[in-house]
Amino acid sequence: PNVAVRGIASVSGERAHDNLQLDLDVKGSHSFSGLRYMSGGVMMATHMQSVTPSLALGSELFYHHGRTITGLHGALKYGSPDRVFTAKAGTFGNVELSYAHKVNDKVGFATE
Repeated sequence: PNVAVRGIASVSGERAHDNLQLDLDVKGSHSFSGLRYMSGGVMMATHMQSVTPSLALGSELFYHHGRTITGLHGALKYGSPDRVFTAKAGTFGNVELSYAHKVNDKVGFATE
């Protein structure tokens, strides 16, 4: 598996606007798992698993320590080499849909 670790920090003149984000991603041949921590006690865990060559299903767990908020999202990704459709629904009542289409090597379009 491929493993990636990322960190992003931003510092401003006001401490309340300083931010930190840490990511750990593990990409296998048919799956993706990730952990994320953000300033303020926000943590996320994500997992996507290929079911067929063009369909992947997954979930994301969200936790905000400072506000004691927990959420769960279910996700679906359907695609081919030049187009991808994604759908996500969560326990907060939200539904997100997106579509991306690669026209050629330099041009593509997407909508959310």
